[in-house]
Amino acid sequence: MTIVSLSINEDLLKEMEVMMKDLGYTGKSELIRAAVRTLIAEKKEQEGITGQISSILIASHNEEAEEVVTSLKHQFERVINVHLHSKQESGKCAEVFILKGAASDIKRMLNEFQKNRKIDYAKLVPL
Repeated sequence: MTIVSLSINEDLLKEMEVMMKDLGYTGKSELIRAAVRTLIAEKKEQEGITGQISSILIASHNEEAEEVVTSLKHQFERVINVHLHSKQESGKCAEVFILKGAASDIKRMLNEFQKNRKIDYAKLVPL
């Protein structure tokens, strides 16, 4: 098996260790392999989405990322039917977008949310 090295911040490491114990993984490598397999499965599922679609995009982020979300919202406004924003007591913000349009545009929007380091979480739910 090939060895891969990665850098993560302390908060993510703590969350990984909690998840590792909660889910019964014996080590960090096992947990990371499972996470990568899940990401690959989600990517393959998204590749099958084509044509005009309706979907929901759910995202969370710290308040400091609000400018990033606003920029992305303007960039993809042609596919956004509804946008809900909620600031949580934890200081996090929750975003819910109801989307309708070309699958390629919606997948590109998801990709922009997922690859941005200021966005903690982004998930697409096809309808």
